[in-house]
Amino acid sequence: MIFLEKIELMAPAGDIEKLKIALLYGADIVYIGGKKYSLRANASNFTIEDIKSSCIFAHKLGKKVYVTVNILFHDEDLEGVKTYLKELEDSCVDAVIICDAFLIPIIKKETPKLKIVMSTQMSTSNTLSVKHFMEEKVDSIVLAREVTKKEIKEIIHITKDDLYHFNLYLSSLNKNLGMVVGGIVILFFGIYGIFTDELSVLWMNILLCIMGIVGILFAFVFYKILVKHKI
Repeated sequence: MIFLEKIELMAPAGDIEKLKIALLYGADIVYIGGKKYSLRANASNFTIEDIKSSCIFAHKLGKKVYVTVNILFHDEDLEGVKTYLKELEDSCVDAVIICDAFLIPIIKKETPKLKIVMSTQMSTSNTLSVKHFMEEKVDSIVLAREVTKKEIKEIIHITKDDLYHFNLYLSSLNKNLGMVVGGIVILFFGIYGIFTDELSVLWMNILLCIMGIVGILFAFVFYKILVKHKI
């Protein structure tokens, strides 16, 4: 039987304030997007100076910062990527999350201090893919969201390596439980926002609370239907 040394909680952060909150309230790792090469379009994203200060803050707490370099690269995107990776390394970023394999040898050669995490966008869902990335000396792999708990266990057993699984995988749990947890999470952020954000966004946080409550109620109704019809 294989035991993982430690389960680490990884959370996203859209700005420095959210990064600090995530780390102070239990996250072991935060992943963020920079101003370049990131698909975190809905986040405000971090400048290089922001990334440097974030790494200083995280490392003082004994925690880590990962930066996404996960756009779908076209030829016009290639210029400057080495320089950007070097800036991340100089900022003491712990790892980069990538979804294009061409970056692996570049990172290994040009910025060896950066660890490499394969994004869930790679849809890694089988042992052969995992073994391939292990041979490429990738540090961590975020398995595809579609991978079940049983498949995760089999992959870990066969590859004999510890893997990051980015998704909480609520869909592999009872689907009704997943909706309840999702509703609770939305409700929590709505309540948190009401007491911490400015009045100008109060209506958004109230809307989040309503969405959370509706999600929880819908889950219980759905559960009753399943029980009644023995689905």
